Amino acid sequence: MTPRVAADLEIHLVPLGQVLTKTRFVHDYLRGEGRAREFFPHPPELDAVEAVAAQIEQDNGRVPRAEAAEALAALQERMGVSPRAVEQARRLAEPGAVAVVTGQQPGVLTGPLFTIYKAISVVNLARQVETRTGRPAVPVFWVGGEDADRPEVDHAVVIGREGHPARVTLPLGDEWTGRPVGAYPVAIKVVLSALEEALPDSEFKPALLDWLRAGEAERWRNLGQWFRDLLGRLFADEGLVLLDP
Repeated sequence: MTPRVAADLEIHLVPLGQVLTKTRFVHDYLRGEGRAREFFPHPPELDAVEAVAAQIEQDNGRVPRAEAAEALAALQERMGVSPRAVEQARRLAEPGAVAVVTGQQPGVLTGPLFTIYKAISVVNLARQVETRTGRPAVPVFWVGGEDADRPEVDHAVVIGREGHPARVTLPLGDEWTGRPVGAYPVAIKVVLSALEEALPDSEFKPALLDWLRAGEAERWRNLGQWFRDLLGRLFADEGLVLLDP
C-alpha cells in the first residue's frame, strides 16, 4: 500500500477488512455480499448515502418536518448547545433536507477515542452529502444515555506518566449497575483530579484541564449531561446537533 505523507508524518491507510479479520458479517457488509445485504441493503459508500437521501425526499410527506426541526432546535437551546447547532437543527425544515446520524453511549471524558472519530466523521459526511447533492445535510449525534452497560462507560483510559495505559474511573455504587448510563451521578472533581494525577506533565496539560473545568455547572448532574456538554463544546463551530433521549 502506498503511504500518504503529511509533513514529517507517514500515514498508512489500512482497509477495515484487514483489521476485523475474524468477522465474516463485516466482510460481507463491506463487499455488499451474503446475508449482510438482508440487513444493510446499501453499501458503506457515499453514492449509497446519496441514494438514501433521495429516497427520503420522496417520503417527505410522511414526516412533520417543520415541527420536528423546531422541536430539535428547542432541545439544543434547553441543553445549552451552541447557537450553530440550533441553526443547523432548524435547517431540517428546509425542503429536501436530511439528517446524517451517528451516536454513542455517554462515557467518562467522552469515552473511547472512536466516539470523537464518529462525531468528526458525521460532520464530514454531512458536508460531503451537501456539496454533492445541493440538499441541506445536518450532522446529528444520538447520545445513547438509555444504554445500561456500565463497564463500557464508567472509565477512560489515557497514556500515563510512565507511558503505560492509566485508567480514570467514575466512582459509582453497586446500585447503579444495570441502570441507564446517562443517569449516572458524576463526581467531576474526583475524575479530573485523577486525570491530573495520571497525565504526564506537558505544555498541553494545563490548558486541557482548564478546558475540562470551564463548563463545570449545576447542569452537570449526570453523565449524560456532562458528556453532551463536552461534545457540544468540542463541535460548537461545526453545529453538531445533539439528540438526548
